[in-house]
Amino acid sequence: MNKILKFRSIFAKSNKFLSSLRAMQKGEEEAPDPAQMRVQYNTEHLDETKMEKDPLNEFKHWFKTACECKEISEPNAFILCTASKDGLPSGRPVLLKVPVVTIFLIL
Repeated sequence: MNKILKFRSIFAKSNKFLSSLRAMQKGEEEAPDPAQMRVQYNTEHLDETKMEKDPLNEFKHWFKTACECKEISEPNAFILCTASKDGLPSGRPVLLKVPVVTIFLIL
């Protein structure tokens, strides 16, 4: 696709989007309801009485369960959250790169 056709395609999509936004602002068109898009992810509840005493064994159980779930494409992906000295939290996606034996190695 040449650059002019690509630009026209993007421009047409942008115009359609902007027209839809204008119609929503005027009350002519209903905005999508974000609550209807909600997916329930909680299939199990955490029961502390059934947890392993060793956190690594508990993690292995969780990881095995995630690996067996067909809907999870990367069970080794997770968000690592930390806080600065000032208490400012931040999170970033990371991948678990080595099997869990006795330590977590995050790269």
